[in-house]
Amino acid sequence: MSKDSELRRQIENIVKGYKPQTPVKLAIEAAKGIYKSPFTNDILKAKKPVKFTQPKFKLFKGVADPILYIYHFQQQMVLESEDEALLTWFRQLKPKSIDSFTELCEAFISQYVCNQRRKKDITSLSTQSRRHLKVSKII
Repeated sequence: MSKDSELRRQIENIVKGYKPQTPVKLAIEAAKGIYKSPFTNDILKAKKPVKFTQPKFKLFKGVADPILYIYHFQQQMVLESEDEALLTWFRQLKPKSIDSFTELCEAFISQYVCNQRRKKDITSLSTQSRRHLKVSKII
């Protein structure tokens, strides 16, 4: 059997096996990932501090993506930020992998440590200033 006919057969099998899904089924599939918190059960079941105040949330008006709305809700409960990059990072943490605030900080730092700007020392500053001078002026 040639590669083309084999590929055609595989595509036909995929098409035959495709079952259109209703929006409700698609939403249920998308929502499965919502329940996967990176926090361990000890943290999830911990009592809130006495002076804890719940963050204020924008009400869902029915026109936006409901899954994204829930992700933002979860993020605000934990991180109190609307940063999309932070939301993406948080959602990609492995379920039940964070057992303390220290572990959350370590995961964050290990992800973003390469983004920090390096402090310039005197050698790098002098090298930079010499780059703009002609060689004859340095000697």
